Amino acid sequence: MPQREAGRRTQHPRGRPGPSSPAPLPGRPPLLFFALLGVVLAALASFALGVGGRQPVHWHAELALYVNGERIPVPAGVGLEGNAPIHTHAPDNTLHIETPFPERATLGSFFDTWGVVLTPDCFFQYCGEDLVMEVNGQPSQDFGSYPLRNGDLVVISVIVS
Repeated sequence: MPQREAGRRTQHPRGRPGPSSPAPLPGRPPLLFFALLGVVLAALASFALGVGGRQPVHWHAELALYVNGERIPVPAGVGLEGNAPIHTHAPDNTLHIETPFPERATLGSFFDTWGVVLTPDCFFQYCGEDLVMEVNGQPSQDFGSYPLRNGDLVVISVIVS
């Protein structure tokens, strides 16, 4: 193969033009190395800062559910399979809120993930009954729209006749 002169195009042995850029200098990493390094650093920064540069929260709230005074357990694993921002790990009624957008972490989104009805008028299959919700000991009418916060105790109870 013909030798390349600095800044000149070389000919391929079969007459095709060769590359017009000079070979990388010894000891100098190729451009691809820097491009890959940039991608890796951007991914690490995105992971550390969360989506859109927001640091994700990892909050816990307790959800206590009662029907006729009997406590209804919240099952383990709700939302884990779909990687939902609000989920449970154990059957201890603890909700794990892990999201860079905590303002979107509503009680209704957890109930939607769980597949259980929660409206101001219905809870599970009980509609039009005496339905009460308290958050941290205070009455609330927010039900599904209530934005969950770290340390909340949410109690929902219904008396069925």
